[in-house]
Amino acid sequence: MAEDGEHYTVDEAARILELSPACIRQMLRAGELEGERREEHIEGVLGPWRLPKHTVRTLRDEEPDVLQAKRRNVCDATATTAKQSLDETTTDAAPSKALPGEASVDTPSEASELLSESVRNVREKAEALREELELLEGRLEVVEITESTLREELRREKERTDREREKADRLRAKLEVEQTRRSEQPQEL
Repeated sequence: MAEDGEHYTVDEAARILELSPACIRQMLRAGELEGERREEHIEGVLGPWRLPKHTVRTLRDEEPDVLQAKRRNVCDATATTAKQSLDETTTDAAPSKALPGEASVDTPSEASELLSESVRNVREKAEALREELELLEGRLEVVEITESTLREELRREKERTDREREKADRLRAKLEVEQTRRSEQPQEL
């Protein structure tokens, strides 16, 4: 399989083909559109679909009539999977043979695909937030170190200023004593 840079997600393909994501998933399950599920498993559910970019582009550029028909009829009329409740999309009965165009019991329902994609999106957002938090914690640590360094430099500068002030006061006092002595001495002519 090629790299992810050569694939679209269901939402991206839907936007490009001007179809609903539900319609794209329906076409994928029916084999009308090339794509595959990600190899990862998210809490026991297969990951989202990946559609090769060349397949989406070919459908868009070379089969506009098919897309027009999908927009008008098929996907709008038969995209009921998303509207069904979870009880309606799963069954406890023994698996039966799927008719052509129908999803088999082994085929994940659209609800499970949506759940899988939602879980993936939440995990990606959580990972992005975790990375941002790590970055912010690093910045906070730098700020704390800088603040500590500045406080120490300020303390040292105050001590130096106090020493310089004491030195200036001693010199001023010494100068005053010297001036007083000179003023008290008789001036020689």
